[in-house]
Amino acid sequence: MSYLVKSSVEAVGPIRPGLDAIWQIDEIREVDDAFYSHYSNNPAAFTVLSGPGAAANVMAMLAQVPAQDNLFGKADPRSVCFVKTGANTLALKAGTTVAVAGRMKAFPVQTAVLMPALVAGTDYAVYACDDGTLRADASFTAPSGYTAANSRKIGGFHYSPGGNAVPISKAAVAAGTAIGAQTVTADKWALYLLSVNSAGAITVTPAAGNVAGYATEALAIAALPARPALTAEMGSITVLTAARLAWIAGTDALAGGTGGNPATTTNYYPASSAAIGLTLSRGTIATAIASTAFTYHLGGDSTPQINAYSLWDLKFKPACPDPRGMALVADGFWADIYLLGVDHLTNGSSKYNVTIADGASPPKVPTSFGGNGITAYTSFNRWQAAEVMAHYGKRLPTYGEFSALAFGTTEAVSIGGDPGSTTWNATYISKWGCAQVTGNLWQWGADFGGGAAAAGYVANTGGRGSTYQQENAAFFGGYWSYTSNSGSRASYWNNSPAGSSNSISSRGVCDHLVLE
Repeated sequence: MSYLVKSSVEAVGPIRPGLDAIWQIDEIREVDDAFYSHYSNNPAAFTVLSGPGAAANVMAMLAQVPAQDNLFGKADPRSVCFVKTGANTLALKAGTTVAVAGRMKAFPVQTAVLMPALVAGTDYAVYACDDGTLRADASFTAPSGYTAANSRKIGGFHYSPGGNAVPISKAAVAAGTAIGAQTVTADKWALYLLSVNSAGAITVTPAAGNVAGYATEALAIAALPARPALTAEMGSITVLTAARLAWIAGTDALAGGTGGNPATTTNYYPASSAAIGLTLSRGTIATAIASTAFTYHLGGDSTPQINAYSLWDLKFKPACPDPRGMALVADGFWADIYLLGVDHLTNGSSKYNVTIADGASPPKVPTSFGGNGITAYTSFNRWQAAEVMAHYGKRLPTYGEFSALAFGTTEAVSIGGDPGSTTWNATYISKWGCAQVTGNLWQWGADFGGGAAAAGYVANTGGRGSTYQQENAAFFGGYWSYTSNSGSRASYWNNSPAGSSNSISSRGVCDHLVLE
């Protein structure tokens, strides 16, 4: 590729073979146009540069060329221009060009962003400065020591109080996990729950009535014990003793095995929703329970770090006006990291460590919908939740969107009490870094269904008209006392959209915007 270059401008920096391929992108063609336009009045001053060093020379000289104020280019327009290089470090990807203070700044190699002292739960903007540095700052106006005239905001990120949920891999246990000594009454059923912690240790928990035994398998299954804290459920097994013979766990074989008085029946019920790829069976040790290799999730952790899914730039960002406090879910849509707060007009719809908005602590009425910045709703129903999110260019999540944004949380568990504020409890963090997604408060959804009101008009919209056979409004995730019913696919479809409760809050989502 060849370039027309003003011969009187000297290249700076070394020539790097192979950079031609890196810089043959749309933004360079756009830059070339500005370059040609700037020197079009003196065509005799142009020289042709070509070959391996041409691109490096052109990049070095771009700083000499007046740039279009809005110019921002990336090597890959379909991905964010930043890369997380460590828990607290960030870099701008190679191949990024930015117009700053009327001049082009080119970054032919990956360049570190200068970081302030990061504070957990805070959003940061990233700026390109006219001195060629890249700086992160909690100010969304200009970095410390600079102004809007000599810096340009090009993106940002959220510094989370902890890490996102990650899959945990557990190797197969062919020999099996021992059940533990216990004698079950003859001709009765027993049940054993299997769970696994973050270190991969498997625990077998017997049902409370195993010693006396259960008359039917259904009764044994109904007596499923509580899962130990901070573990993922693997599933359970049921055992029917041999006729007229007691069955001693750990001594007598499971059904099909040899040793002692083998059980007449053993049934295996893996919890596929919590442990992906898991199969349970009798181990090579006939009295133990074998498990195949599988993966599972147990939420996140409590080590503060940059949320890689919160990275955004000028051409890769949420479609709403303010990108702060959001995370990209499966490259498809953005979700608020935190539940809605009461004082959202001050803090935005997603803020760490603020009072959660719910039916007992309703949020402020948005100014877009007649609010004065002080008055709060008297309740927090589905209509009001949608109204607040609309104020921010967001919406309530559909059932499918919620299930996706909550993926990775610890399933089938609840926190046990009203959390009160937008805290970071690692147990309830999703893969994308969204907090309190399950087992804390229900969250209003966009969906209607699950039954409808009786025929006739009902004045249930707060004085804004009546509805006729309005379907119920769904909410998702479970709340603090929903115990094992909570989870990423937990939902409730038996509530009027006009209903309000101290156990229901909301979370916003919006579309993903990519500009090329």
